[in-house]
Amino acid sequence: MKPGHNDKPTVLLVHGMWSTEGTLSDVRDAFVEEGYQVEALCLPYHYPKAEHCFPAGSL
Repeated sequence: MKPGHNDKPTVLLVHGMWSTEGTLSDVRDAFVEEGYQVEALCLPYHYPKAEHCFPAGSL
């Protein structure tokens, strides 16, 4: 935690097999409104739309 930062822990959101990190945007927004720092993972190959996780040719 950064000095002077709030006492709340960072929230890590991990989406399910057939979704992307965007699926959790409402949950993310709710935590952010309450003052949490939120990170949302994008797990590659869990859904065809998740191809945006890595730029083309980067693998």
